[in-house]
Amino acid sequence: MANYDRSTNLPRGAACKECHRRRIRCDGIRPLCQACEKNGRNADCEYPDESGLFPSDYIERLIRDLEHRKEELEGRLETNTRAMRAFLGPVVYHASSLGLFIHYPKLLDSLSSPYPDTRPTPALLETMYLWGVRLATDPNVRQSHEPSFRARALETLDSSLSPIRPIDVVHGVQADILFAHYLLSEGRLQDIMARLQLNTTPMALSHYLHKIRSREMSTPPTTTPPPGTDPVVEGELILAFWHVYIIDKLLAGLLEERASIRTVPDRSDARVDLPWGMDMEEYEAGLLAPNIRTSHTVHTFLDQGHIANSPLGTAPVALVAKTVIVWERASQLGRRIRAQMQIGALTDDQKHAFEVQIQKVDSLVNSLRQVTDAEPIQTVMASLVPETLNRARMRVMWESFLYDAIIKLHQRLGRWEKAVDAAERVIWVVKCASGGQSGNEGSVESLNPFVSFVWPSAAGVLAEQIKRHRLSPGALNAQEKEKAVKNAYRRLQSGLEAMKRFIGQCPMIDRKIREAHDLVESIRLR
Repeated sequence: MANYDRSTNLPRGAACKECHRRRIRCDGIRPLCQACEKNGRNADCEYPDESGLFPSDYIERLIRDLEHRKEELEGRLETNTRAMRAFLGPVVYHASSLGLFIHYPKLLDSLSSPYPDTRPTPALLETMYLWGVRLATDPNVRQSHEPSFRARALETLDSSLSPIRPIDVVHGVQADILFAHYLLSEGRLQDIMARLQLNTTPMALSHYLHKIRSREMSTPPTTTPPPGTDPVVEGELILAFWHVYIIDKLLAGLLEERASIRTVPDRSDARVDLPWGMDMEEYEAGLLAPNIRTSHTVHTFLDQGHIANSPLGTAPVALVAKTVIVWERASQLGRRIRAQMQIGALTDDQKHAFEVQIQKVDSLVNSLRQVTDAEPIQTVMASLVPETLNRARMRVMWESFLYDAIIKLHQRLGRWEKAVDAAERVIWVVKCASGGQSGNEGSVESLNPFVSFVWPSAAGVLAEQIKRHRLSPGALNAQEKEKAVKNAYRRLQSGLEAMKRFIGQCPMIDRKIREAHDLVESIRLR
């Protein structure tokens, strides 16, 4: 056998595709050769499989089929499962950042089903294809194909038939949520809210997803399977509602509008009675027992807080939902305080009334912080593996909004100590998520764009605190004060650097990073 010098004379086919294309030397190291690593071409460094085809070849082949064969888009022809895995793999990998909640293995199997009624709906397929193109590593693929895929996704969403089976409801809500996150990535919040109010929320409520397992509802709706008959489908329906609920509350808070889903304790039709969401693996394992019935889900949480030893309500999606509920309360209270202060200074009676409400929300915040105390986020991030990435991303999301709720509670009343502590914890979370802490070599790589809305809020609090330090006389002498200011600025700057590691994920995150950067620049040390 010939003894090849790997740096100069690789056997035929051993060089990576990019080096071969550029006709430069390749050392053949997998998965990333030194030439590509040195020149920042990580995404382009790929090697052929046993058939001589590269991963990008499968993706290009699939895109050509999707572009030119409408029959295949409608599911009438057998789908190339191998190509589909390559194409949609990134969508599943970033699931919690995109709002993907359905049982993906079952979905993949259904693509080649001989029975049309069991295949994915066109709207779901199109929105997943759209994300597959958006996440493609080749920018030429995105530029060439994303506009047409976006147009088709919107067309199928607007022409979707009314759901009549559980799978139709699941796929309909999932398609809407995926497209909402696509719009979110571009910063189109008003468009999301409009679609949510006109399509997604009515679909979820009209099929009584908020009443699954309700004690007050003896007969389940026709689009909900009887408890225990199909735990995966039932789990998908429960997760469908909670994803609609979460995005509805977040949008309403950010736009300072009224949420579409408003729960009224004494109105059974408008009350959320279904169980808190769980991980899909828990539904598969039958952990939602057939005899479990629930009622007043949200109001029980508001009255009692997070119960750490409860068998339900401890999964990441449940913690996100609970945090969003608290964050909504804090946001509304913060707006009322702001509106009153614009009229004039708060009276003692008004301060007392606000204090009572703040203490109620503070109590809910503290009940959720039991989870962060039990397993700090740096511990979660230090043990990242591909299987736990999506759980970790959801941890970043709910913990970030939990601290932002504290900021909204206390900043308006000038309680800077609590606001600053919460802002520094937001910075700590993003630093852990970016892989910037000791003992944590990995990163979550991508985040739900909603998280980025918290960053300017935290940066603004810390920037304001630095200004206050400079202007206030205080007990520190000039030298001590300058040292304290420099240390605070250094912490803020390190947080900004952690945020910048997520630049390029989507326009929305880039915009929020620029906002945080501008706040840091406003107090740049001279």
